[in-house]
Order: sequence, then C-alpha cells, then structure tokens
Amino acid sequence: MPEKHSYENGVPCWVDVTSTDIAATKAFYEGLFGWELDDLGPEAGGYVMCRQEGARVAALSPRMEGDPSPPHWNVYLAADDVDAATQQVRGAGGMVALEPMDVFDAGRMAFTADPTGALFGLWQGREHPGCERVNEPGAFTWAELRTRDIDVALVFYTAVFGYTTRSSELGHITYHELLRGENSIAGAFAMPDGMFPAEVPAHWGIAFGIDDLDRGAGRVRELGGQQLMEPVSISFGRFASFTDPVGAAFTLFEAAG
Repeated sequence: MPEKHSYENGVPCWVDVTSTDIAATKAFYEGLFGWELDDLGPEAGGYVMCRQEGARVAALSPRMEGDPSPPHWNVYLAADDVDAATQQVRGAGGMVALEPMDVFDAGRMAFTADPTGALFGLWQGREHPGCERVNEPGAFTWAELRTRDIDVALVFYTAVFGYTTRSSELGHITYHELLRGENSIAGAFAMPDGMFPAEVPAHWGIAFGIDDLDRGAGRVRELGGQQLMEPVSISFGRFASFTDPVGAAFTLFEAAG
C-alpha cells in the first residue's frame, strides 16, 4: 500500500502502547511483526518509533512516572485543530486529561476522554502525520470503541467529530460503524456482560493486520503473549484478541483472500 501522508479530522491516525517493561515490549513486537525499532532517547521520554520498511506504523512508550494505568494501546484521532477539538470535547461532556502541547516538530497533541470514560488522543500532525502504512500485515488496520453506555458515547463522538453511524447485528452484539461521509473509519459497541471483566473500563481497542492468523497466534504464544479468545470468522476475514507479555491487549486481523 502507498504511504499515507494526511488524515481527515476524526479519523484514527496513530497508535502507541504504554508499557511497564519496555525491553519486553520491544522484544515482543519486533519478534511478532519484524518492526524496525528506533529509540528516540531520553529527550523523547524513551519513545520508540516502530517502522515497517522505513514507514512509521506505531510506537512503544515507557509508562510515565506516576501513571497508575496498566499497560495498554492508545488510539489517536486526527484533529485539524487540537486546541479547538479539546474545547469541543469539554462542550460535549468529555474530559481533557492532558492539555494541548507541541511534540517537537512532529505535531501537537492532547489526551482526552469521552463521557463514558474511554481515553483517546488527539493528534494534529505536522512533520509526523500518523501511521504511514495501514491495512496490511504488520500495520494498524482498525480501531473500535468498547463502552458500557453506547448511546451516550455515540452522541458524544457525533457532536465532536461529525460522524454518522451505521448499525448491524454481529453475532450477539449490535455493531456501530462510525462514518466520515461514506467511509467507515472505526467501530463501536456496547460491552456485553461476560465478554469483559467488570473491572475493565470503557476503552478504544486496536487491530493489526496479519497474513496468517493461526500462525500469528502461535507466534504470540512463543513470544510470551496470551490468546484471549478463539478466532472469529466474519464475511471479510478472521480475528482474535491477545495480550502481549506485559499485559497490553490487541487484536490480530487476517483479511479474507
């Protein structure tokens, strides 16, 4: 796939993982996807850029001192104007956890939460637009919101980003696609009882492409990760969820041939 150099407002554009053991996290994802890892050093807080054939696809980050959150993947939504977007988040009932700040010459960011508690980043790209390759093995393919109050969440994201939605039945859940025009850019669903432990809060989940899900699942286990669910088949592919050795959850998706 050609490299991406820009994202529309509200489209998921970047992913990074917060880790309590960055050495273990680096070894796992390098082994799973063959990513080229570029440690940006202490000046950047130990942020590790992950590349695929030279293109930026994700990043790994040590957990900041004082951050009590468990290891997890973060989703960033593109913002034409981060400062304006944070005000829209507040106006729609959300919370701003990290005020807008410049990240060197890469871009400008903020960290926010919707009214149901799901955290997400806002990213206004400059030198760094976001994921430069998507929708292929080893690259980010999908983001979805999992929440215990889907109605409140959909009202919020529609107000802030102007999404429209399309709903369908997927197994025993109602799945909501978030649309920009005719393009489906993310998903959302209500967390059913029993699918997630009660202590798991609302959150954004992410999926990476894999060319062979069964082989990928085996590789996850070889590298010290865990499989959370058996593969699920849908009309356009198969997916399963995992945790890395440090505990961050993610999904692998094998597109239908």
